[in-house]
Amino acid sequence: MIQVVNVIPQSLSGETRQDSEPNIAVNPANPMEIAITAFTPDPMGGPNAPIFVSTDGGASWVLNTIVPSSSATTGTGDITPRFGGGSRFYAGILRIPGSLRLNILRTSSFSGAAAMTVLVDRSHVDQPFVQAAAVPSGPDAGKDRVYVGLNDFAASGGRTATVETSLDAGAAAPAFTSIRVEKRGTGTAGQDGPQIRPAIHPDGTIYAVFYGWRAFSASAQVTADVVVVRDDNWGSGATPFSALTDPGDGVAGLRVATGVQFTFNGSLGLERLGGDLSIAVDPANSSNVFIAWCDVQAGSYTIHVRHSTDRGMTWSADVKMIGNAKNPALAINSAGVVGLAYQRLTGSGASQRWETHLETSTNAFTASTDLVLATVPANTPAPQFLPYIGDYMHMMCNGSTFYGVFSANNTPDPANFPQGVTYQRNHDFATQRLFAVNGTTVVPASIDPFFFSYTPQPHLTHLTHLTHLTQFTHLTQLTHLTHLTHLTSFTRFTRFTPLTSLTRFTRLTPFTAFTRLTALTRLTLLTRFTPFTRLPPVTRIGPWPGPGPEPGPLEGMEVQPFIRFGNTIFAPEELELTRFEALEEVAAELAPIGITRLHQLAMTDPHALSLQLDYAREDAARLVALAQALLRRLAQ
Repeated sequence: MIQVVNVIPQSLSGETRQDSEPNIAVNPANPMEIAITAFTPDPMGGPNAPIFVSTDGGASWVLNTIVPSSSATTGTGDITPRFGGGSRFYAGILRIPGSLRLNILRTSSFSGAAAMTVLVDRSHVDQPFVQAAAVPSGPDAGKDRVYVGLNDFAASGGRTATVETSLDAGAAAPAFTSIRVEKRGTGTAGQDGPQIRPAIHPDGTIYAVFYGWRAFSASAQVTADVVVVRDDNWGSGATPFSALTDPGDGVAGLRVATGVQFTFNGSLGLERLGGDLSIAVDPANSSNVFIAWCDVQAGSYTIHVRHSTDRGMTWSADVKMIGNAKNPALAINSAGVVGLAYQRLTGSGASQRWETHLETSTNAFTASTDLVLATVPANTPAPQFLPYIGDYMHMMCNGSTFYGVFSANNTPDPANFPQGVTYQRNHDFATQRLFAVNGTTVVPASIDPFFFSYTPQPHLTHLTHLTHLTQFTHLTQLTHLTHLTHLTSFTRFTRFTPLTSLTRFTRLTPFTAFTRLTALTRLTLLTRFTPFTRLPPVTRIGPWPGPGPEPGPLEGMEVQPFIRFGNTIFAPEELELTRFEALEEVAAELAPIGITRLHQLAMTDPHALSLQLDYAREDAARLVALAQALLRRLAQ
């Protein structure tokens, strides 16, 4: 499922600002809560800049003016947001007024009215880029780790690439440490590039990627290395971010690419250029990491993507190259699907267009699915300032879903949005016009932020026979059986000997009679009823009361336990894998590891399954997802 939403609220339908350089944060505890930032001033001219807030998963948006910065043109300088634990919300900004004035901010309620609290305030810093996460377990469980990649011009020797780090950012007065991650000289450049991008894994592995500038010419040509650093313990210890050593010079920080070049403040269409970086680590495997960067190749500003499977010690050649493109944004979902969002300039002259793409892949871009989210005019509207659409965009994952944001021309033409689009602001798709709040005054096109979310549908590679779900449409309709929750009372049959005719209980053996069950509600509430044991023969007490001949002893019967999903109860034979045509082949492979029924497969950890059966992890994840889908279908 994919959705694209213009986030400008209906109440601001008359605005014509250049809301560029967007970023996004999704609350890991509640993905219905999403924040977007951009170069957006307070429409009321107040002392605080706004963020865009959604509490319904991105379907609708409002402004909340809580960021202490007050530019009438952009609201803030650079701004990036993230959620930590306990719904705490952080942001790193360049505050206005000020001279490259860094503020690191926090609030306990991103939708509340109170202005964010200032945790750090200092000057001469560029492009703060925030990442945050709560420690999941251990003695520091629940503490917020916050990492702000930034270019700190106060660093000595021109080694400006820095990760501002707090190991307990949720504390009343948290401490931040400036960790210099550049260990080499910066030559005639005298500084590193502005982009320092951290990435967090919940096992405590922290990566960062940056451009180590090595030279800067009179014509503003940059020569740089693309450097990756890593820390294996949350960025703590005496020598943080020194886990990767380059074999070429023995210095901390592995050079993935050397001698890359581009012109600082060059141009691509109406947009400026100055380097682009992104990094993503697999949430299920901290050894699996992707990076993207840009340089000039044969006169074309080009995105490169590379991949490491050994914690950044060695890297592939380019697994993806995209010319005339910028703003790469990488993310990896819980099933190991890697996503790359980017913006590409196509066409020439007046027909130039900015295309926003989302490519996803299960095999490191050997093959990929390419979704064009937007294709909009690149020459209108005229720039109000630079960056035009942004020095970056952002994408992240929560579970299996990708969440992202991009800025683009907001002309309400359905042809510009091939995956569909929703507008809150007043518009008319038929005439491709925007209107003010009064619904009649025509408003010219401008640059708006667009939210998107995408959940890839499970599909299989070598297990392709599992994809034909339609064959299950003829399953028996399940209706109601609400009183089986007390079946455990039947386990003590010896108490029933006073009954006159125990033969009536023989009707319990055809358990298929219980197949008319309530609809499935949740797959997570698995309950097994107390198993019936094999009953000893039942003998009567006292004389046979008649009528008719006296029956012989009633033999005990073997009764299998019921399986409950939420309010729905299944007889075990209903869930045998061999009953499902699409699972017949894999049933034989699953049986030796004790998985013989659908509910067992649905609750299996895909990573463990891939290890036990030597499946590709993405195939194991799709197999488990298919089992879950079949259980849902059984309830319909």
